[in-house]
Amino acid sequence: MSLIICPECGREVSSMAKACPQCGYPVEENTLEYQVRETIKEQSPVKAIRLVEIRGYSPEEAYKYVWDYIEKYPEVLEYKLAKMIKEEDGITAIEFMEDQGYGVNEAFQYIDDIIEKYPECNIHEPPQPAPLQCQNCGSTSVKEALFSLYDHKCEVCGHEWVRCPKCGDCNIDITRVTPLRALKRSWNTCKKCGYEWRRP
Repeated sequence: MSLIICPECGREVSSMAKACPQCGYPVEENTLEYQVRETIKEQSPVKAIRLVEIRGYSPEEAYKYVWDYIEKYPEVLEYKLAKMIKEEDGITAIEFMEDQGYGVNEAFQYIDDIIEKYPECNIHEPPQPAPLQCQNCGSTSVKEALFSLYDHKCEVCGHEWVRCPKCGDCNIDITRVTPLRALKRSWNTCKKCGYEWRRP
């Protein structure tokens, strides 16, 4: 048992008391509300429902208590979901809402609304790769070099090159294995990191 402060009169009250003996304020409900809020934010509505059940509510009453609270203070669940989207991803948040009893479409719409409301939480969009650039003329008009010892070919100046799969550098030594083998059968050596690999 611990002492809490009555929000109405400021007196110390037992945490087990249903109401403040001084002013009659229902401190038990206030404390439960706080615990429900924190449980939703840090865990889930389902956990909050279980918490309320432990306090003596029936499953139906506990369910109603928690979801009435969420309806009254939607930002509590929104905080939880925005945090989840930011730290993990939207799919995890959708699955979380399904676990709370939402249908797939409802969960998807709910999370979509959260992302629209809090765009800063959606940080998991994959970065766009930088376009390949010709090492000779700087053009980005680059295509895969076919039937060649090289990986890429510039459509502007015709320059061909190989990119090291380890460090990404393009300063590569190419040694053909035998003239009888396919052109792409070669050993490549990166001059920057020393990595060697055989072309398929």
